[in-house]
Amino acid sequence: RSGTARLPRARLTSGRSPVSSESPIITKLRSSAGRIHRRARQWRRNFVADLTLVLRAIPARVEPRPILVLGNHKSGTTAIAALLAEMAGYPVTLDLAREVKHPTYQTVRCGRMSIDAFVRRNKLDFSRKIIKEPNFIVIFDQLRARFPDAKMVFVVRDPRDDLRSILNRLRLPGDLQQLDQPYRGVNARAWNLYLDGHWAGIEADHYIEVLAGRWKLAAQMYLDHRDAMERIRYEDFELLNYQSHPSIKAPIAV
Repeated sequence: RSGTARLPRARLTSGRSPVSSESPIITKLRSSAGRIHRRARQWRRNFVADLTLVLRAIPARVEPRPILVLGNHKSGTTAIAALLAEMAGYPVTLDLAREVKHPTYQTVRCGRMSIDAFVRRNKLDFSRKIIKEPNFIVIFDQLRARFPDAKMVFVVRDPRDDLRSILNRLRLPGDLQQLDQPYRGVNARAWNLYLDGHWAGIEADHYIEVLAGRWKLAAQMYLDHRDAMERIRYEDFELLNYQSHPSIKAPIAV
């Protein structure tokens, strides 16, 4: 219109904003700073959690006659141990907290760490009456010598369902030629140790064979010591009412 000044339009070049973009170097620095900040925050959380465990363990006393719940990973040990604890009114450990982040089972198995040192390292978890830990399978002989009066509960699950559950947990397909890189999900150190069967005496290279070998190792341990254990089938626990099933009550009655 007459008497109205018009401002020239800003020319837009292809793919660029009229406002100057951030330098790529600044972008990389900002991204690196963000990663460092997240790692520092995670380190602080881990430090506080570890310190809390250490402080809580100071007054704790190791339970001399625990009920040890064993079985392969993802066989139902957590659910059954929690149920036993609820029925009996006992305190329960569902996995050794320190070993989840920094596992040392391999050092106990090969003799570099004594079972007494291992128990002291996890004293708070060993102070509870019921202790569930699937990795007890690989150090069973040492545990039995350390706790000769312990009651043993072995949980077994159909290997097809057990292995499928592990693969689902790790979000792994079952038909890969091999694992190209370590598992990087939750509790990565513990799971990568599990997927490495050599230290446990499993001579297998393919990850499915390792999983099958771990199931077989657990089953053989039970067969070798069946007289000292109460066996619970996961399928019985899943299908039957636990209040009327004697095999689930048996470990509490002994």
